Amino acid sequence: MPKERVGERVFVFFSESYASTTATVIFTADGTIVVDTLPFPNEARELAAFARRGGRRVAYLINTHSHLDHVAANYLFPEAELVAHARTREALAGPMRQALAQAAATFPELRDVELRLPTITLRNEGTIRHGGITVHLLHLPGHTYDAIGAYVEEERTLIAGDAVLPLPHFAGADPDSLMRTLLRLRSLSIHTIVQGHGDVILKGEVKEAIEARINYLRQVRKYVASAVAQGASLEEVQSSGVEAFGGSRLDLDGLTQQLHEANIAYLYDLYTRKEQPSALRLPAEGQQ
Repeated sequence: MPKERVGERVFVFFSESYASTTATVIFTADGTIVVDTLPFPNEARELAAFARRGGRRVAYLINTHSHLDHVAANYLFPEAELVAHARTREALAGPMRQALAQAAATFPELRDVELRLPTITLRNEGTIRHGGITVHLLHLPGHTYDAIGAYVEEERTLIAGDAVLPLPHFAGADPDSLMRTLLRLRSLSIHTIVQGHGDVILKGEVKEAIEARINYLRQVRKYVASAVAQGASLEEVQSSGVEAFGGSRLDLDGLTQQLHEANIAYLYDLYTRKEQPSALRLPAEGQQ
């Protein structure tokens, strides 16, 4: 399984089984911190073996959000304190169990998965200090309501989960919150961003990458709002390609067009129901 060293003590693994999902290992002077656990147990076991190399103990496991591709293999780290947002724990104790059963019907390798619930939860933000490493847990909602990121202070590296993706994805959650999250990240001093899926964003590329995602959000909501005002059907609105909004179909094994269409359908539903969604009130260009 591919992995990349992105700092003195930070290593990122990339799933070959599903959409380049990432998981991160942070080595400290007193064991290891792991962020997310990959979609399938066979890959997660490789991740776990690397995290424990040299007899190290995994002290903390952090879940960035409750989606199965980031939490399914929590149970392979029984020794670790499992840290997540309180709403992640609620999801894993409830709807994610049904989601796992449905996924296991398609992917037999998930049949032995046992969802492990967080042992430490936060409602907003927090900090882990362990073995000479400081990890700030930032609430980064928008892709999901429970999303958190792990900012490794000494490495100036943000493990962002799905708050940062090659193409922003907010269907089922809140595009306004995602915009605020990205604006916040733009204001921080970050050298490296580990996305929830896809390539690591390295020093020198961070500001441009965040700006591109902000621009996508602005463009897609303006496009859908205008199309709805003109009476366009959903099929007509979804005919747009992701390339017209700065994206690429080559990212995430071709899934970006599907994410784009899901975003459009979500916005279209909000606008046509005339609920005046928060997306209508996203900051204009140049505003914070």
